[in-house]
Amino acid sequence: MDELESHPDKKFFIERLCPTDWWQNMYSEQFHFPSAEKVIGKLYSYSEAEGVCPHLLVTGNDLMTKAFSCFILAAYLTGNDKSEQAIFSLGELVSGNLQWSELTEHIRQKQVIVMNVPQLEYSASTVNLLSMLGDILSKEDFSRPVFIFHGTEEHVNQLFQECEAIAGMFAEYNTFRISLSTEIPPTTLNDTEFQPALRETPFAEFSAEEELQQMVGLKQLKEDIQEARMMSLFLKERRELNLDLCGDSRYHMLFLGNPGTGKTTVARLVGKMYHQMGLLSKGHTVETCRTNLVGEYLGHTEKIRKRLSRKLVEVYCRNRIRI
Repeated sequence: MDELESHPDKKFFIERLCPTDWWQNMYSEQFHFPSAEKVIGKLYSYSEAEGVCPHLLVTGNDLMTKAFSCFILAAYLTGNDKSEQAIFSLGELVSGNLQWSELTEHIRQKQVIVMNVPQLEYSASTVNLLSMLGDILSKEDFSRPVFIFHGTEEHVNQLFQECEAIAGMFAEYNTFRISLSTEIPPTTLNDTEFQPALRETPFAEFSAEEELQQMVGLKQLKEDIQEARMMSLFLKERRELNLDLCGDSRYHMLFLGNPGTGKTTVARLVGKMYHQMGLLSKGHTVETCRTNLVGEYLGHTEKIRKRLSRKLVEVYCRNRIRI
């Protein structure tokens, strides 16, 4: 123990990080996080810094910064208690989708608020609103909740140029930079990315997105599917944090294209993806065609569609989207 006292960062790791169930995320090949040694050193420096700004900043790739903010930093600060975390975007605050009164209520109740920094148009009203937020967070007596800002270097630098109150909160000790030498391909992100800890999943379930990426061409389709996937995960996260009270979300899609372009194949993969994301209890795809929907005589089509509608309702009840 005497020798361990001479290595405070290692002692900090053994006492504060190693016993937790979320630390395994640092070693997941699905995430491009900084090395464990760097994170341990930074968290130790942050924990030892007294009388300084408690808020944190994460810059780098958009997806990785959000994952790192939620899985590592928020988990560290809350003991991995998701009920003590809230996730927002400055874009929501600026657009009015997030009311100031709602944010104030979360400030009173939560331990950590994760705040995305998107690309914004900095009008005078936007700058005034963000400056007001920065003034509140930079007060000496403001210690809880901890705000974790995350975004790309470009978007964060734009925010700092327009809002000195927020820029002044961050220095080296409370800034995490996630740098990558190459762009992250979508296949490196599995569907545990917005879960608090990794779950054991058969390897076959991780193949849907990889299969899509291996299809020749379809660049725009792949980008659209990735965007829809991220939005679905975002809405799922909001529901789990009791931030979305609008009821069921709809995940309908329409694929148009010439025969043989891969419409049915992609539709099957979407079902697998949504199952892997935890949105569907099963990932199978029910297929039909015009021949099965159109009857042979007048009135027959209506009977067929009614019968299929009943079957679809039964399938929905067995395979409904989880809320």
